[in-house]
Amino acid sequence: MSITSHEWVKENLGDITINSLEELIGSNLELKAANGTTIPYLGWIEIRFRLDHARPDRHVVVPILVARDSLEHLIIGYNVIEEVIKDQNDSTSALEHTITSMKSSFPTVKQENITALVQFIQTTTGSDICSVKTTKRDIVIPSGETVKITCRANTRSSRGNEIPVLFEPDPEQSWPTGLDIPENLTSIAGGSSSRVNIQVKNVTDHKIVLPGRTALGHLQQVKSVTPMEVQKNQKKVRK
Repeated sequence: MSITSHEWVKENLGDITINSLEELIGSNLELKAANGTTIPYLGWIEIRFRLDHARPDRHVVVPILVARDSLEHLIIGYNVIEEVIKDQNDSTSALEHTITSMKSSFPTVKQENITALVQFIQTTTGSDICSVKTTKRDIVIPSGETVKITCRANTRSSRGNEIPVLFEPDPEQSWPTGLDIPENLTSIAGGSSSRVNIQVKNVTDHKIVLPGRTALGHLQQVKSVTPMEVQKNQKKVRK
């Protein structure tokens, strides 16, 4: 939870309106500190949060609880830091810029701790590994055919061997009508990026053109793979 004091709000934001918490969650909240003591609060405010040196559009809108008593520091919730870091580009240069911005934004935190936090969030947040998009070129899928599309994925994996992954299509994407993209269990090579083949099927009687850099879905981390026992058909063949 992100929380600040009323004193900090008056000093930094002036006469900003403090909203009732019932408007946000429909009820009141009993808030306690780590030592078990109750933290009285006035309500909540909405602010824009971004890292130092980040582009102006690289921000998230955050509801912050306003405590009645004074606090030594404004507390930014882990979920806010996680969202800001996840929103950055996946390239190595963007990752280095994020670490630099974090160090500038939180100068009292040890640099090695910031680096470890950023790398941890980038590589282990949830089961999502990365999104999958087609390459720059448009792709033509002939009528009634199933084709494999080679896509590039920024996997950011430090492992050197192959990693089993599950591709899941994104249901929120508006693909051309008649394009079927099923789930697919596959593997990716270790490293910062990998090529992955995604199977798509054109169920129409006309060709479908997928524009370049079309978002297809996400790669999910597979924790374990259990092979099924296969039994051969024991039926006798009559001569």
